[in-house]
Amino acid sequence: QMAAEGGREWADGVRRLAHTVLVAKRTQIPLKAAAAAGGRAAFVAVTRLDGANGYRGSGGGAALPGGVSGLVKTLAIEVPALFTRTVDLAPGLDDRTAVTRFLDEIHDVSTDIADVGHDAEGRRTVVPSAEPPAGHVTAVPEIGAQDLLVVTGGARGITADCLQALVEARPAGLLLLGRSQVGAEPEWARGLEGAALKGAIVKRITGAGEKPTPRGVEAVYREVTGSREVRDNLDRLRAAGADVEYLVVDITDAAAVRGALAPYAARVTGVVHGAGVLADRLICDKTPEEIERVLGTKIVGLGHVLDALRGTADLRHLVFFSSVAGFFGNRGQSDYAVANEALNRLAVRLKHELPSARVTSVNWGAWDGGMVTDDLRAMFASRGVALVPVATGAGMFAEQFTAARGQDTVIVAGPLTPLSAPAAADASAPASLLIDRTLADIAAEPVLADHAIDGKRVLPATAALGALVNATERVTGEPVTEVTGFKVFKGLVMDAAEGPAASRLRLFIEPGPATRPDSFEVLASAVDDAGQSRPSYGARLAAVAHTAPADRTDLARAAREATRTDAAPFYRDGTLFHGPALRGLRSVLVSEERLLLLAARLDDGRPARGAYHGRFHSPVLADLLLQSALVWVRRFRNRACLPMEVASLRFHAELPADQEFLIAVENVVAGPGGISCSVTALDREGRVLQVLDGASLVEDPQLEGKFGAIERTGTAPVAV
Repeated sequence: QMAAEGGREWADGVRRLAHTVLVAKRTQIPLKAAAAAGGRAAFVAVTRLDGANGYRGSGGGAALPGGVSGLVKTLAIEVPALFTRTVDLAPGLDDRTAVTRFLDEIHDVSTDIADVGHDAEGRRTVVPSAEPPAGHVTAVPEIGAQDLLVVTGGARGITADCLQALVEARPAGLLLLGRSQVGAEPEWARGLEGAALKGAIVKRITGAGEKPTPRGVEAVYREVTGSREVRDNLDRLRAAGADVEYLVVDITDAAAVRGALAPYAARVTGVVHGAGVLADRLICDKTPEEIERVLGTKIVGLGHVLDALRGTADLRHLVFFSSVAGFFGNRGQSDYAVANEALNRLAVRLKHELPSARVTSVNWGAWDGGMVTDDLRAMFASRGVALVPVATGAGMFAEQFTAARGQDTVIVAGPLTPLSAPAAADASAPASLLIDRTLADIAAEPVLADHAIDGKRVLPATAALGALVNATERVTGEPVTEVTGFKVFKGLVMDAAEGPAASRLRLFIEPGPATRPDSFEVLASAVDDAGQSRPSYGARLAAVAHTAPADRTDLARAAREATRTDAAPFYRDGTLFHGPALRGLRSVLVSEERLLLLAARLDDGRPARGAYHGRFHSPVLADLLLQSALVWVRRFRNRACLPMEVASLRFHAELPADQEFLIAVENVVAGPGGISCSVTALDREGRVLQVLDGASLVEDPQLEGKFGAIERTGTAPVAV
């Protein structure tokens, strides 16, 4: 039996959701004013569903509050100046952890994440996936002639087209619920449509001695056309061989629904919920009556149907018509978005309770029919939003009742394209931004234990660069493809000999000069627990399109013709100090002053769950490029050194994880205190992946003898 929402819980859930829409309305003006004054103004909704935004379905409480996500995503579109997010905290999280996680979220630099869930295992975000759901042990039956489906809104609009496709493929009994009265076509209306029908209505009203009004004429027009549409659709379904009955009932009336379904309940095996109404208006203009009407039909109406069948029907097929308006948010449809997101969460909860049933919430894209007018069609076309053809969508609906689709729970049917988006100008990054990020997330990682000099853990320069890249990408939403002027002012030693150790990085991000409007200047300072800070790293980062460089076929050929020698001794003889997590240099292919060519392979450990990664940057794999430069210095100058600066770094592609690639050290210019060189990473065919130009390494006599191999006992690094 179903334990999810029942009885008064439907109305209570709708009341709470309606309240959140009105809160967003009332707070919008002061929040916009606060955003305009500078700083962060936020609208954040907190739920306690299951730690996965209701997509596990196992939280034990109500599922409907998950609908608030639709409001938050719509608010982000309508008022892009605000920081918006829905944060779902697992019920089992202790209060201290819940507070810490919440504070982390409201200070998050990323503004393009809508839904975040937290449980004891960590943090999750919601993204659409093309992968099919994981297989379930419990089989789901296909639909057949023995089934009887209760269908809300099924006698009109798109839902009727979907039912037509279903019964043509898989005959099933249909019990349609609707508010339109169905009677014989009046003689005076036969053959009339549009303006002609409205003219006939005006004549009838006038002939009855009454004064026609636009509202009165429209009411009669809707009654006549609605009845006509229902009759036509019933005839179509019966012609396809379906056993169809139509019941006139308002699904928002619980007693009426219970009475209408009582004679059929024992035979009902499924529910298709297609009913819905729109009342499009911006959040700032929404009225309580509009919100109640939209939520009442979509949520309370479904609740009344399920309550009427609870304990009697053997429900094996539950399919809800949801919308991408909720999944992505949609301008002007906050209440509709809330209702549809609530359906999504309810579907997941019901699937958890009824594992042998087909429970699917279909998030439809915009249909090329139904309520889409010519004006809307043109608007969608201008935005590049593809519409779902009626025949295609109806076929997809019918397919949902096959065995192959039995485990679908929340799906998007149609293009993965939001129906609306914030204006680009409103979504731009702030003029400058100050970000504090903890170092605790990387402090316990093997990569840091394996980057220790003389027993002291040192943040790899590539990890520091990763912090800059990651923050810039999250602020701008664009992948960093170019870094210039990267400098290590003072390396960050995690195990300070005196005084408190650094506990966080403070990043100051500001737009580049007028000559480089596509770039950002980033300065990172190490901050200790006493609040003392010192500049540690700096760079200019940009997201620019690069012309792909010519393939280095000469290096690929040299690699193929080379006699390989093992590079493992570099990690034992004092050439390199890196521990197992960073030991990726595998072979020496060419060893000349003009060219040092190495083969590398290393799995990407993704420290701190990717918090130091960029779209093209891996702090683990990129460290191999700098290691190669250290090898050159040891081989040809017999000195220990550390990287201090990279004049230019261009990302053309990712470095491959756990696959061999080549690293070439070239163009070496030696000076009294170190060298400058270029380092190129390329695949085995010679395609250039990443290029470091002007990589400067400073030789330091004090480093001699400190580059011993690193072995780990427990978590403490020990130099041997």
